[in-house]
Amino acid sequence: MIKPAQNYVSEIQKKYIERMFDINYQWYYGYPGTEVISIPDNTYDQHCFASVNGIGEVIGVISYSINISSMSCYNFGIMSFDKGNVSFVRDIKQVVDDIFFKYNFNRLEFNCFVGNPALRGYRNFIKKYGGREVGVLRQSNRLMDGKLYDSVLFEILKEEYQETKKPKKIQ
Repeated sequence: MIKPAQNYVSEIQKKYIERMFDINYQWYYGYPGTEVISIPDNTYDQHCFASVNGIGEVIGVISYSINISSMSCYNFGIMSFDKGNVSFVRDIKQVVDDIFFKYNFNRLEFNCFVGNPALRGYRNFIKKYGGREVGVLRQSNRLMDGKLYDSVLFEILKEEYQETKKPKKIQ
């Protein structure tokens, strides 16, 4: 279930801090050092949501930045505190639907580091929902393990996404 992250700031920050030094989360942080996640007190240039399970526990965070003039969303970020939770995956899909249908944005952009176990899932998502792999930024970031990683840039346009949501005609 998607809820405004502002209602769960202390729980999100606690779970975030617990993972700051976990090498398995380097894919989210994107660099060797990080600061405590900042949940905005407004929705003007960023939307931030808590993914909450049936008993009210935060199982993840989903956020993105907004460029109002171009009606684009970028820096789409997801962090699961409960890996493999199907509810979290449903919440991600709901947030993407909301980006295009509820908030009426035109474009979603996100990236993923090569080596991230989630890369295959992102590629499948883009293939299924009409987006494209824009390109690869070579050796763009040094992560917690000290290595430089390439970053794959993805985008989806609203019209492409809408097309995949239309019912298929039976012939």
